[in-house]
Amino acid sequence: MGKGMAITGLVLGIVALVLSFLSALPFVSFVALVLAIVALVLSVMGGKKLAANNQPKGVATGGLVVGIIAVVLSAIFALTCGLCQAGLAASDEDPEELLEDLIDDSEDIVNDAINGIDDLNKQTEQAADAITDNYEGEDVVIDMSELLQ
Repeated sequence: MGKGMAITGLVLGIVALVLSFLSALPFVSFVALVLAIVALVLSVMGGKKLAANNQPKGVATGGLVVGIIAVVLSAIFALTCGLCQAGLAASDEDPEELLEDLIDDSEDIVNDAINGIDDLNKQTEQAADAITDNYEGEDVVIDMSELLQ
């Protein structure tokens, strides 16, 4: 009886742990939290029964550890998802508009970076052309510190 409870606790803990990472929808993290708590209870009860019968309780310990991790993670994810939902609900703007604005801003940043790189390349070419024009036909050793001033 204790071994079955311990195995069930371990399996529920693993399921809760997986569900806690798949908590894109808020209710999934709450389901994971409930499963993790049930896993903890079953692991503790199974571990006590196994200890009373002098049987190894490694499965119960594994269920307990996985259950604790699942409780912590699912609680964190449930809290953060709840806060995100509350923030979106309190916002006057449409979430799709916010996402579109974020994408537009990101595109502007990328375009500015590309233009800056293009300008830098043009300036480098101009500097190289000026150096070539000034010292054409001569063997010249250029001290890079002079160019950087």
